[in-house]
Amino acid sequence: MLGHRLFCTNGNYEDYLNAVQPLRQDSICRKLFGYTYESTITEEDRKNYIQQQELFTRNGYFDATSGLWVYIEHFDKTLQKINCPVLALFGENDSQVDWRKTKKLYEATIGTNPNAVLTIKTFENCNHSLQKCITCGYQEDLSTLKWQACDSYYDTIINWLRSHNIID
Repeated sequence: MLGHRLFCTNGNYEDYLNAVQPLRQDSICRKLFGYTYESTITEEDRKNYIQQQELFTRNGYFDATSGLWVYIEHFDKTLQKINCPVLALFGENDSQVDWRKTKKLYEATIGTNPNAVLTIKTFENCNHSLQKCITCGYQEDLSTLKWQACDSYYDTIINWLRSHNIID
């Protein structure tokens, strides 16, 4: 968290490296985040950090309370302005998004707008990409499941489209 906070708030590279040192030694983190185990840090590494930091922090701001980067201020007010049917689909084993919080946000915003119709569907044993999964961990090899979509995923979409007269 400290490394993420430093990166998002224009922290310097040395402080960032100190904060992520334990992660750089972990094989999973090296794979996920591209960390290297080398103790020698080059000037190119520093330049890449600064370049990525500038790209990432160009728009929006870091919310210290949630620990998230905010791209759209007052996003809840933006959602309240939606005036059309919305179908929100979530994998219940999503390792990248807290679908329960997102569902509550949608219900509190889109769901209270009388001009919008909110439909929420969750899928058991499914990941962020709405594919069947076993562990549902980030980068799980889904080849044994043949990268199948969640059960009733396509039927849910077709039925929703039909119920809103979008397709016959």
